Parts: sequence; C-alpha cells; structure tokens
Amino acid sequence: MRWQYRETVLVLCPLAFLITMVGRLAISPVFDLGY
Repeated sequence: MRWQYRETVLVLCPLAFLITMVGRLAISPVFDLGY
C-alpha cells in the first residue's frame, strides 16, 4: 500500500500541476476579453 500511495502521489502531483497550468492558459484569454 505504501508503494502504491507513493507512486500515485508522484503521478498526481505533476498531473495536477499540468492541469492548473492548462487551466490558467484556457482561462486567461476569457479574463482578457471580459476586462
């Protein structure tokens, strides 16, 4: 269980970072158009 937990954390951390970066890139044009 510990090894699986470690692997899932190591995989989810970069995925969450990429999702946040893509989200910012996708939302930034909307804010630019809004303001």
